[in-house]
Amino acid sequence: MKRTIASLLLLLGLCARASAGPVVAPNNPFASPVSINACNLEYADENHVASRISGVAIQFTNESARVSDLINFRVIINGQTSLIRDVGTFTPGIEITHKFKAGTDQFTLPVLLQQFSGRPPVTCRIESIHFADNTTWQPGTPAGTTANATAGALSALPARLAFDGPKTGARLLYVTSVAPTTYAIRGNCDGIARLGVVATSARDAVYRIAPLGSGYCAATIVDANGNAAMIPIVVK
Repeated sequence: MKRTIASLLLLLGLCARASAGPVVAPNNPFASPVSINACNLEYADENHVASRISGVAIQFTNESARVSDLINFRVIINGQTSLIRDVGTFTPGIEITHKFKAGTDQFTLPVLLQQFSGRPPVTCRIESIHFADNTTWQPGTPAGTTANATAGALSALPARLAFDGPKTGARLLYVTSVAPTTYAIRGNCDGIARLGVVATSARDAVYRIAPLGSGYCAATIVDANGNAAMIPIVVK
């Protein structure tokens, strides 16, 4: 009898352990403090399957314990990438849905995508986050990093520009940073490409790159914090 009771107690203990559920791993310090709950394209006519893309809607939540004041989203639509800069007061634990219209300061949709018809695939991810306490987060770094030259590194899209020839159309280059800054262009592309400023703000800039002649050069965008992004330019 004693052996039977002992066996029964052991069995009940094993069952209790099994029903307790998996052990929850500690929080990942490298995980994004802001989670994206939904990412959807919007159209000029939602009832027409071939309607032109008019913008994107992103639903997200600040999962951290700190207020965020800037979130950079990377949006990939049918393989093409754009950056969205969302400035505001993002309180912890509050689900937010923001809609970004093409052609605004927040979201510049490439011309090719503005004309896209149908329902192309879209994905969104967090590129960087700035918090009100002057800390930042970027993929691969722990949350709470103090904003400085490394944490505020520039993001440039596209990372490389290639033109089929001198007579092909100009392209746009998007540059963004998590910290307020100013931008300057370095590099000698004389005779190969012309670089012009389309628009700038405290945290981002848009440049127009027009091919002039066959060759290779590199444009370097430098900000006031000492960060730099080099963009190779090739004209066939």
